[in-house]
Amino acid sequence: ATVANEISSHCPAIPSPAIEEMRTLGSAWAGANGLQVHRKTGIEVAPISLRPMPFPRPVYEQVRGLVNDFNELIHKVSLDHEFLNEHLAEASKFDDFQDRTLKLYNLVRKEGVRQRS
Repeated sequence: ATVANEISSHCPAIPSPAIEEMRTLGSAWAGANGLQVHRKTGIEVAPISLRPMPFPRPVYEQVRGLVNDFNELIHKVSLDHEFLNEHLAEASKFDDFQDRTLKLYNLVRKEGVRQRS
């Protein structure tokens, strides 16, 4: 079966006005909760799905098998300050959010964490 057939067999038809309402509410929620992307034309809501999408079980199992290794990689990268600065510096030139985040990260590294744990 094609993906379109799988979707239609799992999701009942929704009238156009209801889809428009879902799109409006979904976009409002995404905007209010920071689910946004910075584009050359400005900031816009990141792409979202309004309906469930089937996901092939073999692909899910493959990804599930990689999760622990991926999490370990992310953890190790998060501790490699030179790597982070080297690779995020380029992104920070074009993305104000990345620039502020990298500056804040380096400020906290320099001053140290002041919160009690």
